[in-house]
Amino acid sequence: KLIAKNINIDNIRFNNEIYKTNFKNDLKANIDLYNALEKYNLSSLLIYKIRTAKANYGYLIYALERTSKIWQNNEIAIMMYFAKSIMIEKIKM
Repeated sequence: KLIAKNINIDNIRFNNEIYKTNFKNDLKANIDLYNALEKYNLSSLLIYKIRTAKANYGYLIYALERTSKIWQNNEIAIMMYFAKSIMIEKIKM
């Protein structure tokens, strides 16, 4: 489900290209993202930054309704694969 197209998440602190949290309250500083999660009752969040060394192309965001989600390495790996595929297509354009 597409929850939002234009949300500014520049102030989120990423660990390399990944950000994950189980509590939307961690995002109160980013009111647009918090409101989008609140609207659809989503709590767990995994964001992957789609970028190269020269440009940031956007974000791949995966959110779930449940809290206390422990994101597994294989889930993160699949998300990274999709994000890198998107990035490769953007570079080709």
